[in-house]
Parts: sequence; structure tokens; C-alpha cells
Amino acid sequence: NNINNTGNILANNLDINSKSLNSNRITAGKATINAEDTVSNKIEGNNINITGNTLKTNVIEGKDVNLNLNGNISNTGNIVAGTLNVSAKDFDNKEIVANNLNLNTSGKIQSNKINSNTSNIKGQDIISNEIETGILKLQGNDIQSNKITGNEVEIKGNNLKTNVIEGKNVDLTVNNNIHNTQNITAGKLKINSSNLINNEINASELNINTGQNIDSNNIRAAKATINATDIKSN
Repeated sequence: NNINNTGNILANNLDINSKSLNSNRITAGKATINAEDTVSNKIEGNNINITGNTLKTNVIEGKDVNLNLNGNISNTGNIVAGTLNVSAKDFDNKEIVANNLNLNTSGKIQSNKINSNTSNIKGQDIISNEIETGILKLQGNDIQSNKITGNEVEIKGNNLKTNVIEGKNVDLTVNNNIHNTQNITAGKLKINSSNLINNEINASELNINTGQNIDSNNIRAAKATINATDIKSN
């Protein structure tokens, strides 16, 4: 029922089904792990599939990585993958580097840095220091990020708090408040929210629709359409 290995597990094809798995390092061409609780310092392979309740790791590296957990995922280091699919209750991670990312939680997402070509991220509370991606679709209840950059940025939620947002096409649909302490820079920028508090906006084409207030230190746009009850700008 329980596997406790203080050393390494090395295999071409690995299939583990147990109540719990604890191993220092797992290396396999293809790894399929089904355990209630999986703990490993490092998991690496071309194809990694992990199911169960909880997962605790330091490093995960693979070409195709699928993590489907009913409970929480805690990764103290990096997850590096070509394609990364994650489903969990709560997800706590230091850094993600992936070509294609699908991250879906029923609870909280906390990651210091997310770097990917294509990102689909959905959770309740989302906290990240930096999100850097080519195409980003981000959906959550309360979203906080120091910096969000991408060619195509689409964010949906109830509240959004950031310092910097940069993108070619940026679409922000937020039910309540957007609070940006520094800059939003985009070629085409579309904002729908109840309230917008922002230091500076730079866009070639700007469309803002708020149900209530806009408070922005500086708004620069070649073409601008702004609809709000109260507008305050220097």
C-alpha cells in the first residue's frame, strides 16, 4: 500500500499504484503514478501522468506533464514542460516554464513566475509575481500580479490588482475593480469594469467602459472611446 524509497526510481516505463509514494527522485521515459499522496524531490520523464489526492515536489521536468489531483499541489521549485496540464484544488508553485499551459483549480493559484507560449489559467484567487506569455487567457475571482505581459492578453474576473500590464491586444473584463499602480501599455486596449484606478495608460486604440469611476493620472491614446459616470485624469 505504501512505497517509501529514500533513493531513486529509474525505469523506461513506470506504473505505480499505491496509497502513498515517497521517493527522492523518479526518472522514467513514461511515468504513470496513482497515489493518494505523492512526495518526491524530483520527477522527470518524457510523459508524466500523476493522479491522486496531494502532490509535493521540488522539481518536475517533462515533455508532456499531466497532474490531476483532487487536493493540493505544492511545488517548491520549478515545473518545466512542453505541455503542462494541471487540475487541482489549490496550486502553490515557484515557477512554471511551459510551451502550452492549462492550469485549472477550484481554489487558489499561487506561483512566483509563469512563463509560457500559450496559457489558459482558471482559479478562484490567483497570485503571481510575473506572468509572461504569448497568448494568455486568465480567469479568476481575485487576481493579483506584479507584471503581466503577452501578445494576446484576456483577463476575466471580479477584482484585478496589478503594477504593469503590457500586450499587443489586451482585453480586461472585470466585474468590480481594476487597480493598476503603474502602467497599462497596449496596441489595442479594451477595459470593462465598475471602477478603474490607474496611474498611466498608453494605447494606440483605447476602449474603456466603466459603470462608475475612472481615476487615472495619465491617459494617452491615438484613438479613445471612454464611457464612465465620473472621470478624473491629470
